[in-house]
Amino acid sequence: MTWQSGERARIMSPTWSRTGMALLAFAVALVADLGTKWLIQSVVMVPPRVIEVTPVLNLTLGFNPGVSFGLLSGAFADRPMLLAGITGSVAAGLLVWAMRSEQPVETLGLGLIAGGATGNLVDRVRQGAVTDFLDFHVGAWHWPAFNMADVAITVGVMLMIVAVVQPRRSPRRSPMVNRRSWQDLSFNNLGSEHCTAKVPDKPSNPHSRVEGSTTRGSQC
Repeated sequence: MTWQSGERARIMSPTWSRTGMALLAFAVALVADLGTKWLIQSVVMVPPRVIEVTPVLNLTLGFNPGVSFGLLSGAFADRPMLLAGITGSVAAGLLVWAMRSEQPVETLGLGLIAGGATGNLVDRVRQGAVTDFLDFHVGAWHWPAFNMADVAITVGVMLMIVAVVQPRRSPRRSPMVNRRSWQDLSFNNLGSEHCTAKVPDKPSNPHSRVEGSTTRGSQC
């Protein structure tokens, strides 16, 4: 019974580790997004205004009916639930993919993307638009406002790119295994040489001496 339990744990541990990693990345992205949105709407932006954090970053308050960074805002302005349904399906598929991925970097990336997409999905279902509050700008040029869900999605995409371009490492054998394999190979070659050595026939005259009668194969 103990052996069966240990064997079952050994077999299931890789799957559970991938699932835990994917769910952890998903939860971190989701909690960070929903927590910061609540803080901005309930505390920081009461009343709504522009807060300069750094020379290139402001805090503001806006609502986006489209996807990340204001894309396709006009196409889904009157159909927020359609976009919510598409987003939910994509997020669920990404989370399943993350749990089945063999690469930890890919698992983290997919989990972050799924968590960020789910955070924006909650906003669309609750209020019909996504809350944005991060305003990155250089001089008079402003990047479309975004939120922590967009940050998680962006980081997840970058991790996915890293997972694609990094070389897949082949499993390495330990030096002890390589040494044992070399010794076995040498022993087999030596034994083969011994056993294939031809022992000369016994001379008809027992008093005569045959040169080379002692061979390496005499021990076979």
